[in-house]
Amino acid sequence: MCKNFCSALFVAFLVFISVLCFSFAPFVYGVHMSQAYAGQKMVYLGGFPIGITLNTKGVIVIGVSSVTTNNGEVTPFKNAEIKEGDVLTHINKSEVNSATDISSILNDITYKGDSVTCTFLRNGSTFSKRVTPAKDSITGLYKLGLWIRDNAAGVGTMTYIDAETYKFACLGHAISDIDTSIVMPVLNGNIYKCNVIGVQKGVKGKAGELKGLFLKNGSVLGNVTKNCEFGVYGQANKEMVETMHLTKVILGNKSMVKVGKAQIYCTVDGTTPKAYDVEIIKAMNQNSPEKRSLVLKITDKTLLELTGGIVQGMSGSPIVQNNVLIGAVTHVFVNDPTKGFGLYADWMSF
Repeated sequence: MCKNFCSALFVAFLVFISVLCFSFAPFVYGVHMSQAYAGQKMVYLGGFPIGITLNTKGVIVIGVSSVTTNNGEVTPFKNAEIKEGDVLTHINKSEVNSATDISSILNDITYKGDSVTCTFLRNGSTFSKRVTPAKDSITGLYKLGLWIRDNAAGVGTMTYIDAETYKFACLGHAISDIDTSIVMPVLNGNIYKCNVIGVQKGVKGKAGELKGLFLKNGSVLGNVTKNCEFGVYGQANKEMVETMHLTKVILGNKSMVKVGKAQIYCTVDGTTPKAYDVEIIKAMNQNSPEKRSLVLKITDKTLLELTGGIVQGMSGSPIVQNNVLIGAVTHVFVNDPTKGFGLYADWMSF
């Protein structure tokens, strides 16, 4: 599911991946609001599709290349042992967050082609390499000879929005770089409203997918501040959220999760949300944040007919049991698309 998200990272306007949806109701699914507020944290139920754009903090190295100079091919990092997935954070003492930053630093009027110190991040540790940029014979610009990635765009699923702070949690897993599989470090980003436009059914051995689209120049629903192995987080636009008339539910914890019947909230066409029946068949004993908190099985005949079960893109779909939001769908079993993993709501913290 993670991989599928990243496969469309560079689509400019139409992004075909996974989306889910929400449900409207004046009460918390049979629980009157005055009862629900007693000592319980309330959140707006998500599940609706969102477009996501990210700008990386530092730039991700996806390859090393040569530069064509007047003296032939030159590879500045040829013997520097730079690996795919290393993150370039600084050149000398200047911060680097984009390809534009690199070019601006190397081609500043005060730069004379001298060697520079490049600082990288790898597996949480920093290290530096001293290299001499090469001057491109065609453009006349100094270059490092690195293939890099500095942004991402795709479609995801909202899990919930805090009813007091309007902070949001979505996906239930990280957005990872498609080439290097590292969790993309986030400088900033935005989320937007989007629509589901189709579905590819899942079958044994091949995961299906929901397809959605959004306009990157549309109204910003919120700002992304965090991307980690347990999801994507940020601050939603309060005014826009209030116009969506979302349903408030109780935010539960792992002690409330029971083996048995539950529901997931998603949409498989347009923007109309529906609830679908599932069964939680296993709940893991986790005392600290871990992936794959529970195993669930789709039992709803309508959803099985439409999607074949859990499809790529349902990551982030809220799981509700006994009127409480207990977690989110995160992965599908490729060999049995009727089953998948979920993440406890406890681990989707800001």
